[in-house]
Amino acid sequence: MPSRSYLPVGCFLAVSLLFVVYGRLRIDTRPSPPSSKQMATPATGWHQRATAGTLFEPTAEALQFSVVQSTPVNPEGFTLALFAPDRAIDAQGRALTLDKADFDTLVSAASDVATLPPTFQWRVASPITSRPLDYITTAIGGEQKTTTVYNWNQNTRALERRLKATQNFLKQFRTSFSLPRRELKMGALLEVPSQSWSGRRKKSSTWKCNL
Repeated sequence: MPSRSYLPVGCFLAVSLLFVVYGRLRIDTRPSPPSSKQMATPATGWHQRATAGTLFEPTAEALQFSVVQSTPVNPEGFTLALFAPDRAIDAQGRALTLDKADFDTLVSAASDVATLPPTFQWRVASPITSRPLDYITTAIGGEQKTTTVYNWNQNTRALERRLKATQNFLKQFRTSFSLPRRELKMGALLEVPSQSWSGRRKKSSTWKCNL
């Protein structure tokens, strides 16, 4: 089950420094619907453009990134994994072949996520608890790095608590996470054949899977 520990993992837009409410800096926490420009990304429609691929054996060496979503009902909900040079496994467990441009765009977005400042969790503000946790794992330079996001959604700009980061990190965070999640059906499970991308984190220094 996701940890309920609250560490300093949030970042808010610097509009006013005059109001501190309940120990948190609150600046424009109202939902902000994404504009058509925000919604339009180079990868929009990638899942529809992908074609059914032949069966293949996924390996840790070919893994580019993976995404797992954890909820109280489904703690290990597999979402997506991409493997070089152009293969994917989606939330329904289907093997797909992606257009090169779409594949490269998604991998680039996952790489952007990996550059975010290290935190226990990135927590998007929510008035209720027990929201989904997304685990995005990238494979960079032979090493895996996992970024964890609580309550990811496209309508809320505010993040919980304070973090010494710039507004650019928030923009990068929202852009990177908007690519695959919007176009995949959630809730479907995939029986993961390899612990190398199981979405779990062992006690060693190796981080396990997600986007």
